[in-house]
Amino acid sequence: MRQGGVDIRQLNADDWRVFRDVRLAALQDSPECVGRHYAKERDGSEQQWRTFLQKASRFVAIVDNHPVGTASVGESSFSGAADIVSVWVDPHFRRRGIGDALIIAVIDWAKHRDLRQALLYVNEGCDDAERLYQRHGFRRTGEAQRADGDLAHGMALTF
Repeated sequence: MRQGGVDIRQLNADDWRVFRDVRLAALQDSPECVGRHYAKERDGSEQQWRTFLQKASRFVAIVDNHPVGTASVGESSFSGAADIVSVWVDPHFRRRGIGDALIIAVIDWAKHRDLRQALLYVNEGCDDAERLYQRHGFRRTGEAQRADGDLAHGMALTF
């Protein structure tokens, strides 16, 4: 699918190398926003990466045949909702609409499954990410949790 001049592709288990590379880049660049598990994930086996791809729907943004962003979404434990669990764009490609294209892709994924809401957590201090979500209608829910020692605020979008 093409969104705003960017190719957005949903990955399958055979794309494990592509996902591994973009996920590890995200973990190195923005551990405070996407998770602090680089050392743990870096040495993952092919089977672990394939399993990772099967646990949620993973999307990548492609520019000039190179992955420059990623987003992951799956059905929530809350009825009728999707959980967006990770969004990242390479810093050299930020402010070009790639994050917007990824958010549109995961929202479309949820709508095509007749889900009524998208939920996510954004870590405190990840202000650019929060502004991205707000542009698409997400609002803070008042929920908060700690993840890897960071405070994360719940956000929701109802369709």
